[in-house]
Amino acid sequence: MGKRKRNPVKGQMPPRSAPTFPPQALAVLLFVLGAGLFWNTLGHGFVFDDTPLITQNLQVTEFKWGEMLGLRTGYRPVRTLTYAINYSLGGADPWGYHLFNVLLHALNGVLLFRLLLTWTKSLIGSSFGAILFLAHPVQTEAVAYVSGRKDLLATFFVLAALLVFMRFLRECRQPRLASIFYLLILGAAIFALAVLGVFSKEVALVFPALLLIAVVLQLGRDSVTQKRTGAKEGEGDAGFLSAWRRSFKLPWVGGIVAGAAAVSALGLYYALYVVEASRMVGFWGGSFVINFATSFKLFAHYLQLVLWPHPLIADYTGDVFPVSQGLGEPATLLSILLSAAFLGLAVWACRGQPLISAGMFWFLATLLPVLQIIPFHELAADRFLYLPLAGVALIAASAMQQLARPSRFQKVAWAGFAVVAVACSARAIDRNRDWSDQRTLWEATYESAPNSFRANTNLGRLYFEEGKGKLDFPLLRRGMAMTRRALELVPGEPLATANLGGMLLEQAGLTLGGRSPDQSRRFASRTDFVDEAYRLTHKALGLLQEALKDNTLNGAVLNNIGNCYKRFGAIWQERGDEQKALENRLKARQQYELALERDPRKEQKATWYNYAMLYVDADMHQEAIGALESFLRHFPNHADGNSRLGISLLEVKRHSEAADSFKKASQLNPSLDNLAFWAQAHQQAGQIEEAVRVYRILVQRYPQAYAGFFNLGVLYKQLGNNDLAVQSFQAVVDKSPDRSLADRARRELALLRPVKVTAEDVPR
Repeated sequence: MGKRKRNPVKGQMPPRSAPTFPPQALAVLLFVLGAGLFWNTLGHGFVFDDTPLITQNLQVTEFKWGEMLGLRTGYRPVRTLTYAINYSLGGADPWGYHLFNVLLHALNGVLLFRLLLTWTKSLIGSSFGAILFLAHPVQTEAVAYVSGRKDLLATFFVLAALLVFMRFLRECRQPRLASIFYLLILGAAIFALAVLGVFSKEVALVFPALLLIAVVLQLGRDSVTQKRTGAKEGEGDAGFLSAWRRSFKLPWVGGIVAGAAAVSALGLYYALYVVEASRMVGFWGGSFVINFATSFKLFAHYLQLVLWPHPLIADYTGDVFPVSQGLGEPATLLSILLSAAFLGLAVWACRGQPLISAGMFWFLATLLPVLQIIPFHELAADRFLYLPLAGVALIAASAMQQLARPSRFQKVAWAGFAVVAVACSARAIDRNRDWSDQRTLWEATYESAPNSFRANTNLGRLYFEEGKGKLDFPLLRRGMAMTRRALELVPGEPLATANLGGMLLEQAGLTLGGRSPDQSRRFASRTDFVDEAYRLTHKALGLLQEALKDNTLNGAVLNNIGNCYKRFGAIWQERGDEQKALENRLKARQQYELALERDPRKEQKATWYNYAMLYVDADMHQEAIGALESFLRHFPNHADGNSRLGISLLEVKRHSEAADSFKKASQLNPSLDNLAFWAQAHQQAGQIEEAVRVYRILVQRYPQAYAGFFNLGVLYKQLGNNDLAVQSFQAVVDKSPDRSLADRARRELALLRPVKVTAEDVPR
């Protein structure tokens, strides 16, 4: 007879099992959390490399499939494809791009949660690991920066491939014929996801190493399960070590890992030798030994950011991260010891804490591609930690799983959970604000790393542009000083060199106009201003030609070289040498044509505007019209371009077309000049009623534009409406400070008002 079930004692409640939470509900909550943490990035603009990679990229704006998927032109094609989809849906509005990043990050958190749950079998531990991954402040750069999407995509495909692989491992135990076909489908899916990951970003090349970690974890867990009954202490733990050996004896698993390794090898060759990705020539510090020593310092730096994410820096170029001084440098020695201790701890943990060991190996494996073992142009970046943090999440999940068990440490574990989650979330939300726009980002970067090359370069340009618009000479000088500092940090860098050349050219234009930002110089005569403008333009031309040596296809630099020759033309014209003025304008035209020929990007079509101004200056308005029309085909909503076209059309007596151009210019920018030209074009075209209508708009918007009232009076007079003409002229007489205009209005009034003759006025 079987044993009878023991009835509970009367009045005693039966024992209750611990409450459980549905994993699906937790996944939804994690998705909402991940999206909510970065929701404040949706109003951000484009920063850093977003503009050249998206709005200036013809593969994106024109959906060029051939180039996107080409062997040499298709750099990270999956990322570029997502940009193209964004552009086709919302154009250049950054909102949609940021939304994509936020949702993808939240989805990555859910995938990681499912993977952690597969390995830990702990809802609490898996949730904590996923929350740490979602909320860690170092993740901000990958999510808030649109171009950080490559890390999000690579991580998404890697995590998805690992989840499919875990299903593959479970199905390997079923020898049925139907399962074989299912295994083939799963295997194909694993490879497809891995390839998509590599084509998102090369860091996905570590996928075979992550497969091995997954195999060891699964086989080790199977070993524990099989020996749970009657196993001796430590016997189950040994299964994790033997899993390394046994993993290669499974034909299906070995084939998947070997195939993934082959794909990664091909991907590495493609990245290094076909598209050449971010590979650089030479080594950091100038030698292999220094470069090798720097790798250890980078590992220590990333480990520190995981444990204490401060400071977070958007750019490490320049003098920000100290390259190693050699293997004997104290900081390098400490980094080597730390790296060795980390590796030793990971190996030691294999026996007693396999999940922690796996997380540590994950962190190390996914960091290897960015530790400059194969040197590339970007020394360090916070976003490089995006995929490695999944390994940190596995460590945290395992630790939380153990601490949350009923014990004296349980309350401490929950308190730690809450503190870490809240602190990370608050810091991430705050850090998001730094990425809101270019100025905010680079000012925050400059504050954390004043020797950042890009912070100095970009802030220098931003300050200079703002100073030029406001004629704020101290801000202009500050912008130039920061640009010069950038060139001290990275001597001869083409972008900063070109920026400084452009600034000197702008300074020359201000000087030629009689306004010099250089208050240290005294200009006794007009000749002094002209000579100084010539000197500055000559210096600007030299810098721009130097910048062009390293980037012969840079249309912006060629355009500015054309502007230099155009400025020389104006200077020689002022000096009275028409021949030299013409020679320099012809050189300018040659540079503009070269810029348009060599750089097909839409932004460089703005060169047509400068091209047109050459003809405007030479009073060759028919030629100017053609160039302006080419410009407006690409920038139809450019107010000044439409206005300039209208002026040239007026000069060649095409009045009706000029009116249409001024109408568009006035809609874009209802300035006094645009409205006045619009009315004038209708007037010269004989469209008097239309001219009256526009002048009425003008005087309503600009009530102190008394010339508009005068012209309105003239038009009313032509239409025979003398009462309205008198009102318009009287307004000029009563209010205009221009005595000459007021006198003209009085004469018009004298002609319009009837003269009353009395008896006293009749001669006797």
